[in-house]
Amino acid sequence: MFELASDSVISKEIDGEVTVIDLSTGIYYAIEGIGAQIWLAAVAGQSRMAIAQKVDETYADDAPQAAHKLLAALVAAKLLVEGEAAKADADGAEIVWPSTYAAPVFTSYDDVSEMVALDPPLPELPQ
Repeated sequence: MFELASDSVISKEIDGEVTVIDLSTGIYYAIEGIGAQIWLAAVAGQSRMAIAQKVDETYADDAPQAAHKLLAALVAAKLLVEGEAAKADADGAEIVWPSTYAAPVFTSYDDVSEMVALDPPLPELPQ
């Protein structure tokens, strides 16, 4: 199962794109294509295998490999961590997958990192 790497990672899905911000570094990310649904499934606690199986059932032959690559990039960017057991309710998470395949796109931006990074964190943010 996947979960957010820390409390300083926040995300929002808007119109099929997910924006993720790591408040500790100030780096923000755009996740597009089916990457948005992969992110939503991951933060819902679905396992790597469950996500890859859904992508395989829904899209082209190379789609599951793209899903694995995106998940590896999200872990490498320290946005997600992967654990052993899946959440009990994760498989029931309602993720609406697009009917047509659009390769996942993961882009990072650090142009405002100095303004966004919170060091020390604001008192109203959990530490």
